[in-house]
Amino acid sequence: RLGYNHCGFDWSADGGRTWGDQTPPFYELVLGDGHVADACSDPSVTFDSKGNAYIGGLLFDINAAANAMVVAKSNAGIGGAFFHSPAPGPFQQYSGMPLGIVANDNDVNILNDKGLMVADANAGSPKADTLYFVWTRFNDAKGDSPIVFSQSTDGGATWSTGVEISGRNPTLCTTGSGETDKNACDQDQGPDPVVGAGGTGYVAFSNA
Repeated sequence: RLGYNHCGFDWSADGGRTWGDQTPPFYELVLGDGHVADACSDPSVTFDSKGNAYIGGLLFDINAAANAMVVAKSNAGIGGAFFHSPAPGPFQQYSGMPLGIVANDNDVNILNDKGLMVADANAGSPKADTLYFVWTRFNDAKGDSPIVFSQSTDGGATWSTGVEISGRNPTLCTTGSGETDKNACDQDQGPDPVVGAGGTGYVAFSNA
């Protein structure tokens, strides 16, 4: 509806018989190069234990380096029919900005890609309602693409600095590494996170 490659979402409140559609408030964000994004890719949605919904996506420019991983929220009761800023406040659900920023780069060598988000939706978990975001971080200068992890403990408003979690394996990861450690598993794509019992997180991904 909005032109080239703009992320959208559909929702149903009657078991899938009828549907509505909408776009998240991603296209107001000014990227690191000083203007709003041309496109959005890799949308991801999750619900926490309280019924709050969260949507994430990759914003990027077509002919410039700027790209960012962002998150918006849909408070419980809205049911994912529209999304708003995750920052708490008296008018939160009426505002699209500020978004939760998971990653934000304006470097010709850096591309954040294939992000997926999951919430710990177990109300009895010690980490209940924590949000986890994983993605591939391509670094052309180093020649690597490790899997990176970030978390939010405040409903998507703020996110921890991303850390590499794809590790090393001397049997499987033996060539092509851009790291000092030649057994680093850093030629990766497609991370898929899940949260198990007790709040333990797991991430599967492809390594080449």
